[in-house]
Amino acid sequence: MAWGDEKKPQHDLSVLQKMHQALMTGEEVPEEFQALVDAVKQLDNLPFPKTVDELENLTKQYPILWESKIGLIYGGATKIKQYVFEESKLPDIRGASGLLDRINLVDLAAFFNVIPQLSNCNYSIQCQEVRKWLNENFENEPNFSDALIPELIIYSTGGNILAFCPAAFVDDLANAIEKRYTEETLTANSCAVGERFRILETRFGLLKNNILETFWLEKISKRVSKYYC
Repeated sequence: MAWGDEKKPQHDLSVLQKMHQALMTGEEVPEEFQALVDAVKQLDNLPFPKTVDELENLTKQYPILWESKIGLIYGGATKIKQYVFEESKLPDIRGASGLLDRINLVDLAAFFNVIPQLSNCNYSIQCQEVRKWLNENFENEPNFSDALIPELIIYSTGGNILAFCPAAFVDDLANAIEKRYTEETLTANSCAVGERFRILETRFGLLKNNILETFWLEKISKRVSKYYC
């Protein structure tokens, strides 16, 4: 949200990094971000509206949450068994499985500046190379990797990743996930999809642009009552 809706951040990168550090350490955030931080803190405590009119009032009461957008990405390997077991020799099977695990648990996490600690292995060099690859393949100013932070990852395990990202990078991030699998495995199938959502939708689900057209609880109740009557 603080990054903005464009690939170029709406604030200086050093200021964004300062805000991120302040949030991590519990310090006071820069003044220009205070309203944004306050709105996000209120998100989890918003009462669930029972009528569409109450929902509309929330969009007016919290315009930042209604107007700001964030990207959501889901992706990973597909047809895993087909890829892993296309080799007949056990060492080759283990190698294929290990490669997929490394991409999912290390490479994709490295997009978000995370250095995983797995099996007492140090992946610092691998993660640096992954971020360099990301920035070279998806050029941006500042770097693509500067827009991604560890806290955006919802989960990255089981062969898939689910994560938020600044709205402008949805397509690039989906493409980067698929391209990483292709370049590293050559033959493994992968798929990544993404969409942009309003912040308020992370709390209440999909909403219509015209909020009054949203199919809400009161309409459900009327249909249920009509059915049982």
